[in-house]
Amino acid sequence: MCPRPLVWSLFLALAVPVLVIADEPGTPRKRALVVGVSTYQKAGLADKPLPFAAPDMSLLGEELKKAGWDVRVLVSRGTVNEATRRNVLGALDQMLDGVNANDLILVALSGHGQQFPVKVGDTEQDEAFFCPSDGTPRDGDTLIGMTELMEKLGRKGGRNLMLVDACRDDPRRGGKGVDGNAARQIPGNTAVLFSCAARQQSFETNQMFPNQPTRGHGVFFHRVLQGLGGEATNDRGEVTWTRLVDYVCERVNDDALRWFPERAVVGLDGEKVVQTPHLVGSFVGKSPVLVKRAAAPAKTTAAKPAPPRQTPKTATPEEQYRQGLKLVATKTTANDVKALALFREAAEKGHGFSQGYVGYMYAAGRGTSVDMAESAKWFRRASITGDPESQFKYAWILLNGTGVPANAAEGARWMAKAAGQGYTAAINDLGFLYEMGQGVKTDLHRAREQYLAGAAKEWGRSQCHLGRMAEFGISVEKNQAVAAKWYRLAADQGHSYAQDHLASMLWEGRGVEKDRDESFRLYKMAADNGYPRAQANLGWMHAFGHGTDQDIDEAVRWYKKAVAQGDAKGQLWLGSMYETGTGVEQNRNEAVRLYRLSANQGETEAVAALKKLGYEP
Repeated sequence: MCPRPLVWSLFLALAVPVLVIADEPGTPRKRALVVGVSTYQKAGLADKPLPFAAPDMSLLGEELKKAGWDVRVLVSRGTVNEATRRNVLGALDQMLDGVNANDLILVALSGHGQQFPVKVGDTEQDEAFFCPSDGTPRDGDTLIGMTELMEKLGRKGGRNLMLVDACRDDPRRGGKGVDGNAARQIPGNTAVLFSCAARQQSFETNQMFPNQPTRGHGVFFHRVLQGLGGEATNDRGEVTWTRLVDYVCERVNDDALRWFPERAVVGLDGEKVVQTPHLVGSFVGKSPVLVKRAAAPAKTTAAKPAPPRQTPKTATPEEQYRQGLKLVATKTTANDVKALALFREAAEKGHGFSQGYVGYMYAAGRGTSVDMAESAKWFRRASITGDPESQFKYAWILLNGTGVPANAAEGARWMAKAAGQGYTAAINDLGFLYEMGQGVKTDLHRAREQYLAGAAKEWGRSQCHLGRMAEFGISVEKNQAVAAKWYRLAADQGHSYAQDHLASMLWEGRGVEKDRDESFRLYKMAADNGYPRAQANLGWMHAFGHGTDQDIDEAVRWYKKAVAQGDAKGQLWLGSMYETGTGVEQNRNEAVRLYRLSANQGETEAVAALKKLGYEP
């Protein structure tokens, strides 16, 4: 979910041997604590690196230092491990030492976050946590609690500003990062900008650098950096907190819609949303100035004669496209209408990117009403210009029949075109089409070739498909060792199917040496990501104490999660708990109901359980 209510870290005015310019009497000090975690040490987080979190924070630290802030940057990336719990809390205490009410404190956090129930007095309440590099998932003693930090800011801070990007898990798979509503109390004179709202995910990507795949940003901090770098400057050369918040809030969702359109949902106002920053709290007085740039000196040279009047130059399609991007970034209805007009004019002249953007505008209902048929038309025109991303999107429009009659053969043709240009998602999905016989004749050998090509580009879904083919002997002889190799590569990229199947192989020693500790770890990772069969398997391990201590309550909890998603094994095993009254109140009727659900999915043990109780499936 997401708003990320987590952080609180301020900056530390650490005593370091550098030249410090004394503040003028009464001048508020500016201190910042900037924390970015790209790599983690503990299971459950180590498999989910965030490549751009630490680099973003390093860049933010540099930007603030140029603006005269005292900055402490703590990052964990590769062999560098500064952002531990001890270091972050220690830096926070150091920064707050000697702070007065007028001092400006900025805390920026980028990394994973979690929310889970904790005991507060006699009740349980959701608490938000930021995950330091050495934190253990769902272990509050090893994480950094928001409430603890907020209380510290309230006691010792000044005017406190926070930028928090810590909701990186997919809420559709059970992920829950930090939600601003989880903060039980925001101190006075404190404002927090979270990178997204509840039930959203905060993304990072390299799509803003199409020719430099190793570069990228979090979508949220990409706009924070752009704003501080000058795009949020007012007419006095200042970037104030209010200007920065407005700039970031106006642009992040547009970026996310462009880069992750498949994740769009319709918001309460009817607009499509993917990631919308969330502001919580407030402060008293004038909006603080974060960055101040010198105003351009006035020119005093003698006036020159006005040049001869010239006919205005007609904008090129590329200029129209760029102007349209600026307008659409303002996220106002009036400017959306103007932007669409510019995109269409450039598109009519054959500008491919503009054609793709017109397709997006009609799909998103920006500057016009939603019209999927019109969207499909423009994606087709962009595809004809050779843009592989538009070809990929148009392929799925045809395959799914979105706005046009479904045409699987034509969809497969465009998918092949995108794949032929090296578009990785299309390379993989073309393999899927060959395997399923969708739009093309079934060809398992060709499907495997496509998956191999995708795997060569380290595409996790392709690696997972190759593991499945080797495990079950699809197009190749069964080879459990080869399957385990591919599953390991995909599992390391967070693919739940691969994690679940590799866990099973490690448990049984199938193709790999038995390793039940690793098996439990992988089941837990997949279960935490919402994979139902892994949730059922994890419940079974807790029920019998396999790979972990026996914990019947935990077993029931995981079985119920699996049942909620319709998993047959979960239905079978939870039914058994109700039949025997183990961990739940004995309830024969509920047991029979669950057994029948499981039996209807072909689970033979559930059929046998029903017959033993005297019932037909």
